[in-house]
Amino acid sequence: MKNCCRTLLLLSLFAVACQPTVPKAIEAADVEDLPPFDPATQQALALLSLEHSIHFLESNPKAILLDIRGREEYDKAHLPGAVYFPYDFKKLSIEEALESNPGLGKRGVYFIYGSKENFYVIDVAHRFIGSGHQYIFVMSGGIEDWIAKGLPVETTAILE
Repeated sequence: MKNCCRTLLLLSLFAVACQPTVPKAIEAADVEDLPPFDPATQQALALLSLEHSIHFLESNPKAILLDIRGREEYDKAHLPGAVYFPYDFKKLSIEEALESNPGLGKRGVYFIYGSKENFYVIDVAHRFIGSGHQYIFVMSGGIEDWIAKGLPVETTAILE
C-alpha cells in the first residue's frame, strides 16, 4: 500500500512538472511612463503586448529580432531589422539554426515574433530557453497587430 501511494504521488508530481508553461503576458497601460526595458530584470521568457513590445524594442536596440514566419510572408513585410529565422525543430537544434544564419550571435537578447495565427512562436521560444538562452521575448498578436497600428515595416526586394 505504501509503495502504491508513493508511486501515485510520484506520477502526480511528474504529470504536473511536464505540463507546458505559458509565459505570462506583460501588459502596460501607459508605456511612455515606464523606465527603459531592461531584460535582466525580467523572467527568462516573457510574452509582451504590442505596446510593451514597442517599448522593449526602443529600450533594446541591440536585441536580435527573429521572424519565424514563412519566407514569402517575411519578404512581404517584417519588423525593421528582423532576421528571417526558418526554424525546423525536426531537423535542427536551436544552436545549429543559429550557426546556419550568419550574423546571429550564439547568446543575446532575442525578440521573436510570427503571425497572429502562428502559435509556433511560443514553441520556438521554449526551445531557446531549453537550449540555455536567458532572455527570450515574444510579441503577442503577431505582425498583423503591428501593421494595423501603422508601425513601420520593411520588405525584401525579390529580383526576378
